[in-house]
Amino acid sequence: AAEKFIELLKFSKEGCSVVYQLSDGAITPVAGSKISVFFPTIIDSNLPFLVDAPFQTSTTRESIDFELPHNKNIVDKFSSLFSESITKLKALNLFTVDVFNDVMPIDTIEESEDFPIYKKLHATFLEDVKTLPLVPTNHNDLLPVAKIVVAHKSETIELLNHIPSLHFAHQNLSATAIAFINQIGARTFGPLDLLNLINQDKINLSEQTDEWLYKLYEYCLITMLGNRWNWKLIQTLKLTPIIKTRSGGFT
Repeated sequence: AAEKFIELLKFSKEGCSVVYQLSDGAITPVAGSKISVFFPTIIDSNLPFLVDAPFQTSTTRESIDFELPHNKNIVDKFSSLFSESITKLKALNLFTVDVFNDVMPIDTIEESEDFPIYKKLHATFLEDVKTLPLVPTNHNDLLPVAKIVVAHKSETIELLNHIPSLHFAHQNLSATAIAFINQIGARTFGPLDLLNLINQDKINLSEQTDEWLYKLYEYCLITMLGNRWNWKLIQTLKLTPIIKTRSGGFT
């Protein structure tokens, strides 16, 4: 196999650095990342990218006391630096679905685990995603979490991908990424939401092709068979005008 070309993309501020690994022009995760204090230490960061800062270490460089005021202050500095680095990745068209899945600190870790930089950046990213356009969508753009919905099933995106007012979280987002955005308010879009859009005339069925209508009927049939216990959904489905008549209307 051909060798991959690896390079580093470094962002620095006030003596601290965040360093991303690029492989053939795309950001890729760094395995076993260690905290650097000018040179790498043996201390795990739990991050999929590199961090470098003038922490005060033990004389052997085998440990960092993160309770020291100096070290606490440095950890706090990473918050704004990390946010700024994401802005720059976006400007370089490097902030992709894979980066969200594999490089951003989206995994929840136990409070007892000793990864203070990871915890700080996880909290920072959580806040940024709430208000900044960072969530990849089915339209291949980025939006804040408040403007996107999570599809109940992949078939939902397939059916509604052409509706410009609907912004689904990208179908290639990982289960961990979906859990991450769900915890800050991403709403799940299910069959009842689709039927409500039709009933509110937000989806004009007369403008859809016959092929699309066949897919809608298939979707509704599968939904009905899989949700026989959901009385509200079944009743809404019965009362929603989705059957095309000979005259071109819907009943």
